[in-house]
Amino acid sequence: MIKIFNDNNLVKLISIILVLGFFVFFLFSSQAASSSSDAIAIRVIPNPNHYSALRWYNEQEFYGSPQSLTVDGYEAVRDGRTVYVNAANISLGHLYTNIYLISYNQKAESATVDIFSQILSHWQFNTNITSLGHCRYAAIGEDKNVIPCLRDNECPAGDFCDSAKARIIRDTRRLADLAEIKFILDNYKIVGYYPILGAGTYLPHKTLSVWPSWQETLGSELKVTLPQDPVNKLGDCPGYNEITCWDEETKQ
Repeated sequence: MIKIFNDNNLVKLISIILVLGFFVFFLFSSQAASSSSDAIAIRVIPNPNHYSALRWYNEQEFYGSPQSLTVDGYEAVRDGRTVYVNAANISLGHLYTNIYLISYNQKAESATVDIFSQILSHWQFNTNITSLGHCRYAAIGEDKNVIPCLRDNECPAGDFCDSAKARIIRDTRRLADLAEIKFILDNYKIVGYYPILGAGTYLPHKTLSVWPSWQETLGSELKVTLPQDPVNKLGDCPGYNEITCWDEETKQ
């Protein structure tokens, strides 16, 4: 049995229903499963704070051993029989994030566990966004042209895809990273102020994720390893360092 519970607009489940269609058919047509009382349940929970799957998990005060994984390019965590995916939904030009929770019952038969794994492997979000892009060099942002792609993991290691879906996946991660940084800063502010960054960075009181001070100064002050942008590249800046866009001699 597959059950779907929805805490949001029913329209947001259309893509899930389409993807699960094959598995529903397989589950109910399988002779082994015909007499089984096993169930796979899916729940869609709004994520207005854009938390990562792990942060959302922790905010629910769940206690387990969550392991990181990706589902259709989106970051997720798995704890035992349950997977939590932080994925985006695009509606009328607006981006919303939801936590997609998928789980199966205790003492499930091996066939059910296999179907669960197959669902995770074939689950597709944003099925209304199908246009392909091309792989681009992460170092210089040039189009490789010959390599079509839909997600970053279809490109050579270190490169990124410029398709609409890949951009949505990266923006979802950016929102989660910003939410995580805000969480870290709010905890730090217990001392009465945010990190000042008066020294140790190219420009006083400022840092970027491509600058050494992002980790060495700000991260060190916060006592964490800060997340970096999925692409983490500035625009072209001829005459300056191609990574930091900073001139160490002129201090500009």
